[in-house]
Amino acid sequence: FQYLASMGPIALCASALWALTRRFGRRPIPAARLVAGLLLALLAARSARQCAAFHDYEALLQHTLQRNPGAWMAEFNLAVYAKDHGRPDEAIDHYQAAIRIAPTEPQQHNNLGAVLLRVGRSAEAVAELEVAVRLLPRNASVRANLAAALKANGRPAQAIAVWKEALRLHPGWAKVERMIAETYSSGIGDGQQAVP
Repeated sequence: FQYLASMGPIALCASALWALTRRFGRRPIPAARLVAGLLLALLAARSARQCAAFHDYEALLQHTLQRNPGAWMAEFNLAVYAKDHGRPDEAIDHYQAAIRIAPTEPQQHNNLGAVLLRVGRSAEAVAELEVAVRLLPRNASVRANLAAALKANGRPAQAIAVWKEALRLHPGWAKVERMIAETYSSGIGDGQQAVP
């Protein structure tokens, strides 16, 4: 977007240089050539320096954070990128940084909870997913994630109750129905405790 905004000033400078050369005759004066050459060299050097920021998506996000440490969206996107590239610990760090910047963005809590669950930190996952459910109370996917974390944390009866709530919000969701059935078939019902 900066390039688009730069078109006006660049056109103004080019017009001024053109008017200067026209004023002093048909042939451009050496000073105008020198100024034009220096301007071109400066812009080329600046562009070359900026190219590194556009090397790849991750480099662009890192560059954004260097320039704007409060960019929660860049932290969030870096977390997603790290998770998708098999770097869960890095993803957790970026999600936590994003949450410190913007604590009321529910998707950050949901995604952090999912990654924590994936690496076996189910108690922390439950805490993050409970926040996500408070922020997105009508989202069945967030509730399903919370239920999975509760089950992994040894609280299957609570997991079943939360999955049932997810089914109420999203009737007929086969994956959730299967998770409830699997939890019941493992011998744990609504009122029973998990077997240690």
